[in-house]
Amino acid sequence: MRFILVYCFSVLFLLSKIFAQTTFQKVYSLNLTGFQVEDHINKLIVDVNQDFVFTGSSKEIIQQTSYASLYKTNKDGNLAWGKLYMYFPTQNSIRSLIQCPDNNYFLCGYLTDSTGGMYTSLIMKVDTSGDSIIWSKIIPFSPSSIYLEESFVSGNNIYCGGTINNFALGSLIDCYIIKINQEGVIRWSKFLSNNFDDALTDITSTVDSGCAFVGSMHASNEDDIYYGKFNSIGNRQWSKRILLPGTDDYAGLIKQTDDGGFFICGVTRTAGFGKNHILLIKIDSTGNVVWSKTYRSIKSETPISIDNLADKGLLISGYTIDSISKNALSLKVDSNGNIIWTKIYGLNNGSRFYASKVIDNYLLNIGSYNFSPPNGLEDIYFVKTDSLGFSGCSENAFLLTDSNISSAGVNVPDSVYDKQYSLIDISMTVFDITSNIVDSVLCFVNTNIDIAPDLYIKVFPNPSKGSIRLQFNEPMLGELEMYDTMGNIVLEKEINENDIELNLENFSSGFYILKLNDKNSKNIYSTKLIIHN
Repeated sequence: MRFILVYCFSVLFLLSKIFAQTTFQKVYSLNLTGFQVEDHINKLIVDVNQDFVFTGSSKEIIQQTSYASLYKTNKDGNLAWGKLYMYFPTQNSIRSLIQCPDNNYFLCGYLTDSTGGMYTSLIMKVDTSGDSIIWSKIIPFSPSSIYLEESFVSGNNIYCGGTINNFALGSLIDCYIIKINQEGVIRWSKFLSNNFDDALTDITSTVDSGCAFVGSMHASNEDDIYYGKFNSIGNRQWSKRILLPGTDDYAGLIKQTDDGGFFICGVTRTAGFGKNHILLIKIDSTGNVVWSKTYRSIKSETPISIDNLADKGLLISGYTIDSISKNALSLKVDSNGNIIWTKIYGLNNGSRFYASKVIDNYLLNIGSYNFSPPNGLEDIYFVKTDSLGFSGCSENAFLLTDSNISSAGVNVPDSVYDKQYSLIDISMTVFDITSNIVDSVLCFVNTNIDIAPDLYIKVFPNPSKGSIRLQFNEPMLGELEMYDTMGNIVLEKEINENDIELNLENFSSGFYILKLNDKNSKNIYSTKLIIHN
């Protein structure tokens, strides 16, 4: 297993000229003699210590054995530990990860029996070292296979959502939701039933301590968006379907917004043609559509993760693919769905993003990387950027066009059924793989979080082809410094005016930091500069 962590160090300049924050790009390799391991990360969180924790599965290709995986790094991307978990003799995969109020980690997913013919769900709680399993449980194997996909904490309880497959009972596939306490005791578990096959792919908290879900409904040879809301005691409040005629539509992601509504994100494609494009829908607190948009390129785009931003916008992450290339994709939109920027990441057309998170002004994306597509192993790829999507290497702007579409939610007459289970305690084996992981750097860039640049300092044009103009809000007495990506000072200039020009034609193309020391106010201001000579 190689583990790639893209780490682009964003920096707040201090008087001591020390970079106080970092972003990064790294590769982690798991060296296990005689094994070929392929890794898949499904979830990423930032814990209370500002460490990064992520989970998924590690599959040994030769023996076809799948282990649940959990990794932790500090905020600089330095690996703290890596663990594998196995409940023998099953195949194990973790789909979701959250941190509980007691700071321990809760994980949920699913596993198969030794024959591979039956599935059920796995939930477990581990301590912050990853070594001690506090408890681990499964829903009993039965003809009704259950796949848990997502979870979240609400007070002292945990919601998990997924899909129950009732085919063996002569019924359909239905959306399933379970609520447990932090000791793994069931509060309630229910599934929704209608005349179609439904699949739940994401679940999110609501302001009334209930939950909202999203997924797909297969009807009339097309897939439609299916979403709804439960209150805290398991009563369905509403469920709806969005039908866009002539297209297959699949919504896999949902996030509540500050106004009590939700972002729903998924894909839309012309029925029968198979090319995905991003679909983003804003709904209000009762499920009514406020607006809906699509984002398209000449390739096929698939969103895998979304996160709310401090400016009420949205970070959408996933990948773009065509017949010859595959790249990790990151897209930032404002609260009305307008594109702010779009970028793709990866060196060799073999990368995808599967999970994302926002911390302060930094954007985190994690997924897979293939060093030798199409036949190489998929390894872990982790990109940390600033708010503009800048990571320092292996990135390019990507053209997406957005367009408004007409959509509306139609009520679905669901029936809600209780599904009673007694969770079974199981014993899992823990493997510490920390010492087997070797990391190397793809790129290391000192960058900067802008400190009020629009209020105090303006730089234009930016990007520049060699000359720039700087304007300040008032006459400036101070020192201007320019840094390259390694933190070296490449230009120094005393200034005593509020409008100056700089000739930078002799500087190499790339990313730079402009730092201004104001001798009057003793403040430091800094902003980014890109040169394209």
